[in-house]
Amino acid sequence: FSQSKKYHVSTSSSVIDKLPPNVHTFEWFPQSDLLQNSKTKAFITHGGYNSFQEAISAAVPMIIIPLFGDQPRNARLGEKHHFAVRIHKSDVSADTVAEALEKVLNDQSYSSNMTRISNMVKKQPVDPSNLLVSWVNFVAEFKTLDNLVPAGNKLNFVQYHSLDVIAFLFTIVAVLTFIAYKIVKFIIKRAFSALPRRKYKEQ
Repeated sequence: FSQSKKYHVSTSSSVIDKLPPNVHTFEWFPQSDLLQNSKTKAFITHGGYNSFQEAISAAVPMIIIPLFGDQPRNARLGEKHHFAVRIHKSDVSADTVAEALEKVLNDQSYSSNMTRISNMVKKQPVDPSNLLVSWVNFVAEFKTLDNLVPAGNKLNFVQYHSLDVIAFLFTIVAVLTFIAYKIVKFIIKRAFSALPRRKYKEQ
């Protein structure tokens, strides 16, 4: 972070030794409010759902270091749509973080892509919260409807996971493999058994 002296870094890390003057540590701070601040230019995060959504809402490009759960998927999404830089946890170093910061802060495509994604989320044709309320009211009024019950509910474990089909296909593959093995073995055996006879005839 000392390489980016014109930027200030806020973190909740308890590490306080040998930090550059532009890094500020706090026991806690309102993450969402900080992201919404117009001076916030980048967000280093593990990429959890809440942090991911808050960054998109604030249109702040991310540097994601995923650890587990949904974080790797979110990091790949951000990387795919070019509004985040993904760093594998085993590759974290001063150089990789500095390189990621350089990309996010100086390549305007990250900011513009994040702004576009943020606007798309905010301007969805149907607001997710309203959609949820509408479906809850619908189900409360009409109760359980047969046409809304998944067909898979009526299948047993074997049928639902197509284990019978998988077993059938596996059997076919096994039989064909066995037949092919026998044919190749027979051909090789015949070929080698014919060699001494040819040699004897030539003599």
